[in-house]
Amino acid sequence: MDQTIGIGETCRETGAPISNNRNNNINYNMASGTVDCLNNYEDNTMKINSNYSTIKENRYNFPIDNSESIALFLYDYTTEMAKPWAEAGFLCYCVDIQHAAGETREGNIVKVGTDIYEWLPPNGNIYFVAAFPPCTDIAVSGAAHFKNKGLGVLSKAIDQFDRAIKIAEWSKAPYMIENPVSTISTYWRKPDYTFHPYEYGGYLPEDDSNPVSEIIPPRDAYPKRTCLWNGNGFVMPEKKPVECPPGYSPQHKKLGGKSQKTKNIRSATPRGFARAVFEANALDLEQAA
Repeated sequence: MDQTIGIGETCRETGAPISNNRNNNINYNMASGTVDCLNNYEDNTMKINSNYSTIKENRYNFPIDNSESIALFLYDYTTEMAKPWAEAGFLCYCVDIQHAAGETREGNIVKVGTDIYEWLPPNGNIYFVAAFPPCTDIAVSGAAHFKNKGLGVLSKAIDQFDRAIKIAEWSKAPYMIENPVSTISTYWRKPDYTFHPYEYGGYLPEDDSNPVSEIIPPRDAYPKRTCLWNGNGFVMPEKKPVECPPGYSPQHKKLGGKSQKTKNIRSATPRGFARAVFEANALDLEQAA
């Protein structure tokens, strides 16, 4: 049963009063009836749910009630990554500031329109986390413009990536953080994996068409080197490549504008890869229906 946390309650880890702000994020532990800190930016530490051992033991015994099976998708506007999980019965939270303010539920997908710093993960067992931090100001494709953008813009982009890391690590669920080739490799560490969308096009049907834009080739038959930072047991899926025309992708050629619409199309998650990640990281799916 969902619990309500009142303002003025105290975090058991730090003794700090509960508030919904950037310096003191919390999560309610339903089993123990206590409040845990998600993170504390003052000392840059993670506060982990002490009851996680019970959750971990049952991680792949998906309960019938999908409200108990949660997947998180951060900085996710298109919701393409979430769809396979939602179809299998997981309750999927897709958090992006472009969504309508508040929560809007469509089937098993909950669109959360808010600043990621003002959002607290939901109660329940989290089985998977995927994050797609904004890449405009750290992708090497825009390196020529870095100097003119200034340090503030760079700092914000890195902070957004860091926020995704903190939530993913806190969840203790398998996670992936996706970005194109970017300066994160310099500021943090090199990615665990890289891939091109066409390498997973075989997970889509032969008569496929892309629902996001007709500019995107069917079956994700285009190149775009993409980097993944992973943790907590994430499984990189087996490749099923399709034929890919040489040269740049149609998106690269036709979607070079600065509008938010073109940015969303360029950054849309390859659906074949989304399906492949789901199949590789979700077990005992017959119990999730």
